[in-house]
Amino acid sequence: MKKPTTTGLRRKPEVLIVDDEKRFRDAMRFHLVEIYQAKVRIAGSGDEAIRYLKRKKICDVIFLDIKMTGIDGIETYHRLREMNVDCEIVMMSAYENSEKWAQAQKLGVTLIPKPFPENILAKIMGNLAR
Repeated sequence: MKKPTTTGLRRKPEVLIVDDEKRFRDAMRFHLVEIYQAKVRIAGSGDEAIRYLKRKKICDVIFLDIKMTGIDGIETYHRLREMNVDCEIVMMSAYENSEKWAQAQKLGVTLIPKPFPENILAKIMGNLAR
């Protein structure tokens, strides 16, 4: 199978993964680095993501889990928007039929189920080249 590329980008895409599940973060980081040559940062909580983005307000895309311990993905999303963080936010969850999923749909963000198929990730990363 041919690997998707981000050759249209002038630099490596910068990605922030925010998820409280370490195994998921590590697997996603490996995938993004190996296939898309992305520069990946990880945060294990919404608070950690906010602290990171207060120091560095730019990235290309944030993959933000909806259901996390501490502040959830919905609250993290609102705080990042208050900070004027200028990057695409993709929310993700393994709980498609939850109240939080419905709240995320109302935000108008890209919303994907976990685990998600490679073609969804390829589309998101491919959009960064545009």
